[in-house]
Amino acid sequence: LKDAAATALWGPRAANGVLLITTKQGREGKSEVKVNYGFSITQFPNTGRREYVGSKQYVEVFNEGVDNYNRQNGFTVNSSGYVKPIRNPYGDMPDTDWLDLITRLGQSHYLDLSFSGGNAKTKYYLSGSYNYQEGVIKTNDISKVNLKSNINHEMFKWLKVGANISGNYLHNNRIPGADLGSTIIGRAVQQRPFDRPYKPNGGYYTGGTDELLLHNAVQILSEETSYTDNYRFIGSFWAEAQIIKGLTVRASYNNDSAYTYDYIYYNQNHPYAADKGRILDRNRFVMTNTIDLYAMVGHSFLKTRSRTSYIDAQNYPSPAFDVASVAANIVDASAGLSEYAIESYFARLSLAYKDRYVVNATIRTDGSSRFAPNTRWGYFPAASVGWRMSDESFLRDVKWVDDLKIRASVGQTGNAQIGNSEYLALYGSTNIDLGNGLTSQVYPTQIANNDLGWEKNTQYNVGLDVSLWRGTLGFTADYYYSKTTDMLFDVPVSSVSGLTSSNVNIGSMQNKGIELALTSRRSFGDFSYAFAANWSLNRNKVLSLGDENADIIKESSYAGGYYLTRVGQPVGCYYLLVQDGIFHNQEELDSYPHFDTTTIGDFRFVDANGNGILEKDADRVIVGNYMPDFYYGFSVNLSYKGFDLAANFQGVYGNEILNLERRYLLNMEASSNMMKESLQRYPYGELNRATRKSSGNNGACTSTFHLEDGSYLRLQNLSLGYTFPDRWTRKAGISKLRIYVQGTNLFTW
Repeated sequence: LKDAAATALWGPRAANGVLLITTKQGREGKSEVKVNYGFSITQFPNTGRREYVGSKQYVEVFNEGVDNYNRQNGFTVNSSGYVKPIRNPYGDMPDTDWLDLITRLGQSHYLDLSFSGGNAKTKYYLSGSYNYQEGVIKTNDISKVNLKSNINHEMFKWLKVGANISGNYLHNNRIPGADLGSTIIGRAVQQRPFDRPYKPNGGYYTGGTDELLLHNAVQILSEETSYTDNYRFIGSFWAEAQIIKGLTVRASYNNDSAYTYDYIYYNQNHPYAADKGRILDRNRFVMTNTIDLYAMVGHSFLKTRSRTSYIDAQNYPSPAFDVASVAANIVDASAGLSEYAIESYFARLSLAYKDRYVVNATIRTDGSSRFAPNTRWGYFPAASVGWRMSDESFLRDVKWVDDLKIRASVGQTGNAQIGNSEYLALYGSTNIDLGNGLTSQVYPTQIANNDLGWEKNTQYNVGLDVSLWRGTLGFTADYYYSKTTDMLFDVPVSSVSGLTSSNVNIGSMQNKGIELALTSRRSFGDFSYAFAANWSLNRNKVLSLGDENADIIKESSYAGGYYLTRVGQPVGCYYLLVQDGIFHNQEELDSYPHFDTTTIGDFRFVDANGNGILEKDADRVIVGNYMPDFYYGFSVNLSYKGFDLAANFQGVYGNEILNLERRYLLNMEASSNMMKESLQRYPYGELNRATRKSSGNNGACTSTFHLEDGSYLRLQNLSLGYTFPDRWTRKAGISKLRIYVQGTNLFTW
């Protein structure tokens, strides 16, 4: 559900739409037992898509860069700044395939067992499942156990009760992540092609030395234990009473509780072991309670509480000890408690005449603890109308029209997706040695904003639903326009405050678009088909940004990417220098603005403001954004007798991706491994020359050189199955037996 009228019942939780999931339920009649087992294999995708140089080519580019650097700076062998050339220490030995060392063919198993049934008064559904999935990165796997029950009972003719309960346990042996720079894939692909993981004596080569360029990915995987245990309970308990005919009251209590234990152990052989081993131990418990009561009017109350604790323990007597209490040094420890609540009141009115004319109206008010008391409550109305034209007399006798409906809606929703205490002035603490030992000091971490309030989105929608020739052809079209006001933005603030940003309500923006869907299905004896396709586009534009409409510029936390939000443009545009070829000769260099250290063979960037001076900040321009021009997808389902074939495709077109990996693999500094595109460097092609420490004159200066087309079409799912005839399975007491083979994300174009 996407339009404001349809999502009005869920309030601020539905600010970005609602997914309705119908859980499995028992049915009146004979009890059923269902078993579903699946086995799958997974491989690392497109390993050959990106080609890297070999050792000979790497050494050639590196030494060419060293020679260019030394000559440009006048360094000789005896100079202090002289950079030495390198050689391959392993001679003609084969290069190392680092990706192959850390990846594998993953295997997965899935088993689901369910029991369901019921009678006229009681229906039940019970299920249990186990899922084990091996990742394509070695040491990574996930185990999950899930138990579920769904029971409802008619106590009296006027009263029904029910409970939908699930509990699950998930153990995740994680891939070492970005903490402390141990990103596995990045460390693997950036190693020099001749680098080795193991020394001749079986020990590890150490990263960041002449022996090995970066931290050893094999060492990180082998000497680190990193996992999470997650326990979760979700329960919904409800009662529904029919007070009088046409008036039903429903009350429900919902609980969502989750406990997560996060454990990382670097043993003494790990590059981040610190002082004889290190454990990072985190605990987190989150509980959300929701109470709902509604008929034509309703009330809802939601409260979420979170508790966290963290400890950093170091220095262990031996790798056999892997609990924090054994550590000699507790380097850091912390604990936290946070909570927030939302209270809502709402009323809904539905009118229909012969199911031909339908009118719905909703009014709700929501209060969020995330806002200051004077801005805490917001009011959000919504309304929708529908006209089923196919029931009118002038279409009732048109046999090939099954259904024709026109609908329209307007509504407003509120968004409160920010931190729990964003309107308060917050302080942190630290220990400082002022000469007399450590003393505790406080410092500001957040600016108070008592005017911080609801972000509001007003949306208009018109749509058309058509079904023709008994469902052979179906068509749906929607046009929407939405305007968001009082946007919640994290904007930069003056450094005089000691802070970098603050959350405020500022400005407005619009989104408008079209969504189209086409379906077709038909049977011809034993053969049947079903086809579905969808296409949509969205156009985003910022309308205002406060009193002065000042640009909001955000720098990424990684590798110098900049994003600009400006009135008249989409949110978060890429804001970069424009790379415009290279300097081929001195004449071009003399006639075109450039950085002071630029020379022949370096990248040329556009002087966007035309002042004759190339400046990184002043000459950045909007060069695209991450939003596609349109989205699309289609699926085909075919069946013949017992065989079935299904394929699902999904794609986007027209978006740009800022690929900052190119800053490292194509910077021509040979500071890490390089892609084969580097062989097209100056003077052999149109990439910048090889050099060392180039001060931003090459691929390490973030620009349009790093911008790539993000369009793709992907075969998301392909399956082939066979359902055995009933006359075979019934003899074994089985009502239905189907076997199938399925592939996911098989091809991307």
